[in-house]
Amino acid sequence: MKLQTILLLTMLGATFDARAGDGPDYVWSARAPLVNRATEALATGHMARAVRLAAAAQTSAIHAADKLIAAHDLCLALMSQGKTATAAAPCRTAIHAAATLSPADDGLAHDRGALVSGTAGGGESLSLSVIVRDNIARAYGARVVDDMREDIASVW
Repeated sequence: MKLQTILLLTMLGATFDARAGDGPDYVWSARAPLVNRATEALATGHMARAVRLAAAAQTSAIHAADKLIAAHDLCLALMSQGKTATAAAPCRTAIHAAATLSPADDGLAHDRGALVSGTAGGGESLSLSVIVRDNIARAYGARVVDDMREDIASVW
């Protein structure tokens, strides 16, 4: 099943980080404190709080990259709680937002050991959209990617 997921993502132009057992790469915003609170809750294992904050951040964030991070955080938090059916909508939102993110907004930079979107000076050849795809595929891939094969193929 893992090989099928890797092959699907490879055919769609995604990269795959095969670090076994590693969790997701967390992404922070340089503009949206509520997004960062959701990411912090996700990173520290406070999933119910992450769900609540990410849902609020997704509706209040103005910038496309921040909305993407919030949808990604909501997807991952719900999936980690085993709420696959509820996670489907935010996971699809994250997949579509990643595919349609403007190249100007897609850069990330390392800032004090964290990956940060929207930092001055642009990214370091790191892609927010690729990290979102990798996180969904690596951490929750077989359950999400298989169910969303048509969604992914339609946008990549």
